[in-house]
Amino acid sequence: MQIAKRYDCRTQKQLKAHQKAHFAPFERLGGSELGVVRYYSDAPAFALGEAVLSALSVEGEALPRLLVLVPHEHNEHQWSGIELRDGLVHKEVVGTLADFAQDLAYECHHAEKVLVMGESAPEVPFFKSKQVALPMLTSEQQAAFSLPPVKRPPYKAILSVLGLMAVLGAVGTYALKDTSQSLVQQVVEVKKAETLSPQAQFEANFPNQYRVSDAIEQMIVGMVNTQMMPEPIKANEASWADGLVTISLTGKVTPKIARYWRELNPNKSPYWHHGKVELDEDGHPKIGEDGKPKVAADTIERPTRYAGEFELYDLTTFSEDLLFYLMLLDVPDPDVMVSKIGELTFMKLHFTMSGEAGKLLLLGDILNQPFITLNSLNMDWESDADMAATIELTMVGLINE
Repeated sequence: MQIAKRYDCRTQKQLKAHQKAHFAPFERLGGSELGVVRYYSDAPAFALGEAVLSALSVEGEALPRLLVLVPHEHNEHQWSGIELRDGLVHKEVVGTLADFAQDLAYECHHAEKVLVMGESAPEVPFFKSKQVALPMLTSEQQAAFSLPPVKRPPYKAILSVLGLMAVLGAVGTYALKDTSQSLVQQVVEVKKAETLSPQAQFEANFPNQYRVSDAIEQMIVGMVNTQMMPEPIKANEASWADGLVTISLTGKVTPKIARYWRELNPNKSPYWHHGKVELDEDGHPKIGEDGKPKVAADTIERPTRYAGEFELYDLTTFSEDLLFYLMLLDVPDPDVMVSKIGELTFMKLHFTMSGEAGKLLLLGDILNQPFITLNSLNMDWESDADMAATIELTMVGLINE
């Protein structure tokens, strides 16, 4: 059976917006501490996360914090990663093992065990000391969490009537044609009513944004960790884009030293990526002045967290307070741009701050708000006491003028 997609909704309003934006003929709704969980699919499917949680739960016993990796039956490169915490499914993502080495490194690190389902599953190359092999879910366990078909929307019944009238019209009468045209107009009006407004579209897509606070934390942690890497490796700059903090490294070490360091630092190892051979437009290796293929610089890459579901807040006071906090942190006057979509006000801020890294961490705590998302982040780093960061962020909510 196919694996359903999962979406977490904090409110019924968000659920309805997501259902309109992503209609599916099969759907299963469940409750969570955050609101409503929606599993949906275009074909018969089951809720993998809930099925795994049920299979591992024992009545009367608390389930430890776990990370479960499940290979997909019909795609040898595709996996599902499920984080179980406090007896709930906290995260459920799909990707390759290479993706998970970055995207689930934090969850693997904090999990008591990393459970790998399937006796014949490919080898998982990270956190091997925590791994425990488990059998795949049975067909009965899958069926218990299958998605029921969604009831047919009323407008589809109207379309069926239209189809019948079109047949009769081929035989028929002018009166039937007039009625058919009237029903077509009704269908058009229903579809127009179901079209999402710009505000609803933004709210539905908000979970694809990223939090400023986590990006700042990942960047500083990554920079500090580079100081513990073998010499002559060091880092002086970092950037964030599309949910990933990338720290460029200078200096190289031998494969033997790199392997030894990885063995000593298993929790930091997944973030270190060795540079690949650079290719020209024809796909051939670029050759350097020394006659050897050019190799890109090594990097530290740390994924950052999504913003979560959209919630509407009154930002009138906070927007004023934030400008005051920036002044206290010796940040020059930021560039501020305000725009509106529906009842939502968007306040975009662009600024640069410099000095000690601790100031940036403090700013990250201030910006740890569900209504603030990141547009761009770049940092130059000389030392813990000498860094400069350029940030662009957006606050979204209600602001009374």
